[in-house]
Amino acid sequence: MVRTLKIENIFVWRTSFNTTEQIRRKSIVTEKNILVAKNFLSEIRMSFIIALFIIFCSSISALPVQFSEEYLNFGSVEIDYPHSISVQIENLSVNPQLITIKRFISAISFSDSIFTIQPEQIFNLELIFQGKTNILYQSVLVINNATQELPYYLPFEASCYLPNHEFSTTDNLYDTELKMALNNLVINHTPLDYLSARLKMYSIIDNHNNYVECVYTGYQYYHPYNSPSVPDANVLNTEHTWPQSYFSGETPKTDLHHLYPTSNSSNNARGNYPFGEVVSGVTWENGGSKRGRNASNEIVFEPRNEHKGSVARAMLYFAIRYNNPQGFINNQELILKNWNQKYAVSSKESERHEAIYLIQQKKNPFIVHPLFAERIYSFSLNQNSPLQAELIYPDMIKSLTIGETSIPLYNNGSKPIIINSVSTNHPSIEVAEYPSILVSKTLEKITIHLFQNTNANNYLLILNTSEGEFRINLLQEAVEEIEIVKIPEQLTVQLYPNPVYKQVVMKATFIPQKIDFFNTKGQKVFTQKGKDKIQEIMMPDCLAAGIYYLRIENNRQVIWKKLVHIKS
Repeated sequence: MVRTLKIENIFVWRTSFNTTEQIRRKSIVTEKNILVAKNFLSEIRMSFIIALFIIFCSSISALPVQFSEEYLNFGSVEIDYPHSISVQIENLSVNPQLITIKRFISAISFSDSIFTIQPEQIFNLELIFQGKTNILYQSVLVINNATQELPYYLPFEASCYLPNHEFSTTDNLYDTELKMALNNLVINHTPLDYLSARLKMYSIIDNHNNYVECVYTGYQYYHPYNSPSVPDANVLNTEHTWPQSYFSGETPKTDLHHLYPTSNSSNNARGNYPFGEVVSGVTWENGGSKRGRNASNEIVFEPRNEHKGSVARAMLYFAIRYNNPQGFINNQELILKNWNQKYAVSSKESERHEAIYLIQQKKNPFIVHPLFAERIYSFSLNQNSPLQAELIYPDMIKSLTIGETSIPLYNNGSKPIIINSVSTNHPSIEVAEYPSILVSKTLEKITIHLFQNTNANNYLLILNTSEGEFRINLLQEAVEEIEIVKIPEQLTVQLYPNPVYKQVVMKATFIPQKIDFFNTKGQKVFTQKGKDKIQEIMMPDCLAAGIYYLRIENNRQVIWKKLVHIKS
């Protein structure tokens, strides 16, 4: 790290601290007392560093920036509705900070994932949460800088609900609990007799301008709207998506959520074969649907793409509503889940579903919210998804310095992580404290002490856990000799007027090489070449009103000035 001793001002900084450290002593220094100043700094170096660590290392973060939030709670949010929180990040160092943000779930995004914060600048980062299903979302953001100093961990949570709190009894449920809740929501629908169910299907629900379409072939058949009779069975049939040979009883036989109109030939071709993807041995094909053998050499029926999503959601509904009779879904579950995810609910399917709801007074939850299927580990068995651990930790930390350091750990999984031991490869580091267990969605820390600088600058922290061994590389900050330099001519810059409307005058004690304008996001918006010690700068017409930072450069020395731009 750089330490600089000026002839007129003793001015030391170390960017590895949480803030810029400065020692400023006013003195008149001659050639004789340069050596005195050097010895003075050597004597106070150790006590100064330790004192600063006591002050600044109490927080987990060692980035030279300060955050306005330590934990984000987006509150209760409707699914698919974006909700934002603004976090202020202030650069406390004398150097620009290139910041990167890493997320671990897709429900959260940022206005910027990589950005630069200029010295003494406050950057407003907008975090946007948009949940997809009605669960409690919990995770963490890892914020780091380009030099890989100790990162900042920002945990967050949000609780999502379906529109109008529909199916609120399923909030934050998974697997067997979710299946039970969904079953309670769909049982006891208003049933019809078989003739009435078919009349409703052919004459109203699936009748569009006096035509009924076969869901497997796409062919359309004339049938008057609201006709009091059903079509000729030799032409149109009633397809039971869950075959009648795999259940018993009148109620499932007449449940419109799995009944569809099909041509006689396609109904016979399907028979009671399971659904799947045909890869060989095609024995029937029409309109995009086909019967043949899947990758396991089993005979399956593959509906055309337009109907695959509807087939999947009808089958998943039937398995929940009637408790998977005869286990018919068992060997089809994976392909049905895939189709449910791949083929979204169309407006046609949604309108059909609403018409059935008006008759039966119960909905198919997988049409209302297809993501329910992804929260059920098994439709075939009463099993919950296996617990999984996901340890988020910094695998490398640079600029380790003497004193106490707190290293963050976060369990982003559902399974607790047992920490059996934490050890190091060097006697100069002591592991002072570590958690014995990391429960799901919690932030903890390991506290270590580095007692002295050593010739070895690469340390290793080894975590022995129930999930295996994890290693954290710790790189010690290099200790450099104090460099004696001559102070250059005092550089000053004045801007007026400030705020500025169209034109600003810059008066400097030097001729700048260039002037860069940055917005509050750290983005360079335009550059002006240096011309003279006093020069006029026209503000571009396209430049929005707001705060800008001018980076004025002269022979590798930089001065930052703040400028407020107004439009009127």
